[in-house]
Amino acid sequence: MSDRSAREQLESCRQSFALIADEVIDYLESSLKSAGVARYAFPEEILSREHAIALMFLELNHRCLNLLSLADSIQHELQTVASIMKAARELEQVTDLSRQIIERRADIGTEVFESFGFNTIGNLLVLLASRSVDAFSGSDPTALDDIHTLECELDDMHRQVHENANALMRIAMYPPGEILASRSLSWNLERIAAHASGISRSLTLAFDLLPMEPTRIGKMMPMAGFSKN
Repeated sequence: MSDRSAREQLESCRQSFALIADEVIDYLESSLKSAGVARYAFPEEILSREHAIALMFLELNHRCLNLLSLADSIQHELQTVASIMKAARELEQVTDLSRQIIERRADIGTEVFESFGFNTIGNLLVLLASRSVDAFSGSDPTALDDIHTLECELDDMHRQVHENANALMRIAMYPPGEILASRSLSWNLERIAAHASGISRSLTLAFDLLPMEPTRIGKMMPMAGFSKN
């Protein structure tokens, strides 16, 4: 295969990854919003979007494997497509864990749910995922610094959640099941953050041919039902 054909296929992989990243971040945001609106809300659109995103991942993986199978592809392109596949695996984990946000929310009452600052955590988490994609794509040289700051803020907030949960368990102010579910939700969000950060660590030079547009974080929706803490 010619170098030109290989580069065209690589560009197709890069564009597919960019589209999936945008979909996954929006899916994460929608899951957080649905969890904030009602205790038992599980919109059908969440399930249908999850299926559509899964098909997008399959198509991307197929394209990447086709390019990796070409023995005459240049080393740089092979390294780049491998890094795209690694970043895509992190994105896929974000998708899987996003659905669990709503499932874990079902065991938490509104008052308890609002007392742990999950609104702020959710907004920071969406921003972390967006900036991690920007860092991976090379579209913004300041993204890595932002990621470090966001990681520190999220770590502090989750530590506070666990400390508050332990204190509430001791005084038996709320049903123990709700407090444990809140800690479980916090751990779930921590895992999402870890995978979101992992995107940026896949390879920052993977998109050095033509940097894609920064992830559209400006459209971030307010998450009704969460309290600002």
